[in-house]
Amino acid sequence: MSQLIVNDQQASVLTKSHGRVEIRDRAGTLLGYVAPVWTEAEVAEARRALRQRFAR
Repeated sequence: MSQLIVNDQQASVLTKSHGRVEIRDRAGTLLGYVAPVWTEAEVAEARRALRQRFAR
């Protein structure tokens, strides 16, 4: 797998984001997306919320 090393400012944007982040080159061309990594606790909470929502 390839790696892209980001600077501190870019890392801050990625870690503070609550959703997908667009990755673009200097010309503004869309290169792709970075999705947030969910913790085990976040996954468990999302599953619990879904069970409650559809249990009605």
